[in-house]
Formats: sequence, structure tokens, C-alpha cells
Amino acid sequence: MKALLVARVVVPAVLTAVAGAVAVGSLVLGAEAPVVGLAAAFALVAGGVTVAAGVHRLAPAEPDVETREQKGPRLRRRQLLLGAGAGTAAAVAVAVAFPASRRVSDATDRLRTTHWFDGARVVDADGELVRADEVADGELLTVYPEHAVGSVDSQAVLVREGEDRFSPDAERMDWTPAGIAVYSKLCTHMACPLGLYQQQSGTLLCPCHQAVFDLLDSGRALQGPARRALPQLPIRIDDDGYLIARGDFSDAVGTGFWGRP
Repeated sequence: MKALLVARVVVPAVLTAVAGAVAVGSLVLGAEAPVVGLAAAFALVAGGVTVAAGVHRLAPAEPDVETREQKGPRLRRRQLLLGAGAGTAAAVAVAVAFPASRRVSDATDRLRTTHWFDGARVVDADGELVRADEVADGELLTVYPEHAVGSVDSQAVLVREGEDRFSPDAERMDWTPAGIAVYSKLCTHMACPLGLYQQQSGTLLCPCHQAVFDLLDSGRALQGPARRALPQLPIRIDDDGYLIARGDFSDAVGTGFWGRP
């Protein structure tokens, strides 16, 4: 009988305490949301088992009826169970939603930023630094930040045309030094990599769904399913003639998210 009591009540109680400690510790230490959520859910389940086992153990085997005067509203067993179930469901929802909301916020930040930053040097696919005077007119290059060659979200296309061909937005007048412009290489429709450049019109074509972007006009979407312009990378030329980023892209790269087009 004593062993049965340990198995039904003590063990679930210990598991509840351990799982609860893991859940709280994981949250405090900044663990991944699924870890915190699973630990909290396990603690609630183990706690429920402990309560149920304890009630079953302490309840008399035979019903004991005592006649007494009813002085207040009678709490039915159905109401008690519904209330307990609603409380448990609310606790699980809070335990899972709280860390999940932080995870969504972190994911959104990652979608909006890449490896480009103010001072990052521009390199080609081989990791070689790009000098402004070595880029030919009409040439299109795939480039990356020096410390993240091959990064999918940071890949960009660099094009050089005559400075008089560009008609940028007013706030981007100095983003194309020496007639060089850099844009994200990911189509804003479905994030396909771009690369079909028509030098005569200054447009870039997506091979997946034929979206067309005007590289001479701030990456504006001209036709096809894409609705957003290509995010542009602000750049400058340093004292040694190398191309340097002045910050991250002007907008989130790739396809839309969280309701964005």
C-alpha cells in the first residue's frame, strides 16, 4: 500500500516540481521557446496527475452521505470539473504564448536584418574585395559582405552604369557613387535569386515568375507579380577605392511576411 502511494502521488509530485523548475530556469536563462513551453506543459500535466492521484487516494472507497442544511449555492461536480479544466487550459496557454511571443519578435527582427552593416566591405563570390574602378560599365556582379560570403539573405547584385542614367529617390542621391548601385539579389515576390540583367533598359528579370525591376530607378518593381521594390544597399567608396556598405538594406529582403506584400 505504501509503495502504491509513492507511485501514485509522490512520484508525480516530484516530476511536477522538477518540470516546473526546468520551465522557470529555461525562461530565466533565455532558452528556446519550445523548450520552455514543453517543460511548462509537462509540469501542468504532472501536477494534474498528482492531484487526481491524491484525490483518489484520500477519497473514501464508499460514499459517505451526511444530511445537513443547505445554506448557499450548491457547487456541482460538473461545474467543479469545468472550472478546473478551464484553469488548466488558461495556464497552458499562458505558459506557451509568453515565450512564443518573444520568439516571433526575434524571428521578425531576423527577417528585417542581414549581415550588412555600416563599414562592411563589399566582396565578390570568391571573397575578393571589389574596387570601384575595376567594375566595367554595364557589368553585373553578385556580391556579399566580406565576413558572410555565401550568405543567402545577404547576397546582392552590383551594377555600374553612367551616373546620368540613374534617377534615384531624393533620399538616395548619394547611394550610387561612381554610377554603382547595389540591390538585394532576392526577388520580393518569392525570393528567387535574380541575375538576368538587360543592360539597355537597366532592368533585372526574375527567372521564376518574370517579375521585372528597374535598377536605374531605386529598384522599382515594373511588372510581374512582385509588388515591392528591390531593397537597395547604401554604399560609399573608401580612400583606397574599395566599396563599403553604409548600413543594411533599405527594407527587408525577399518575400513578404506577417502581412507584408
